[in-house]
Amino acid sequence: WLSDDGVDDLTKTVLYAGDTFSFEYNGTPISITAESDMTLDELIDAINQQADENGLHVSASRIYVDGEFKLMLTGEDTGADYTIDNVLYTDNG
Repeated sequence: WLSDDGVDDLTKTVLYAGDTFSFEYNGTPISITAESDMTLDELIDAINQQADENGLHVSASRIYVDGEFKLMLTGEDTGADYTIDNVLYTDNG
C-alpha cells in the first residue's frame, strides 16, 4: 500500500496532535493516535513499534516518488496471502 499524498520536506507534520492513522493487516487493527504533531518518520516508527508489539509482520517505510516522500505499508508474510485494508486518517481536531 502506498499513500496518495506525500511531503516534500521530512520535517513537515503528517499527523497532528489528536489525529489518528489506522489500518488493518490480515484483519488485525493498528491505530496510531498522535499525542503531539508527528512527522512522516515518527509515524513510521510508531507503526513499526505497534506492529512489533502485536507480533504482526507488516512494516512501514518511506519511498520517494515524483518529488515527494510517501508512506508505504508492506506485508512481510512470505508465501502467505495478506491484506492491508481500511486505511484511514481521522482528523480529530
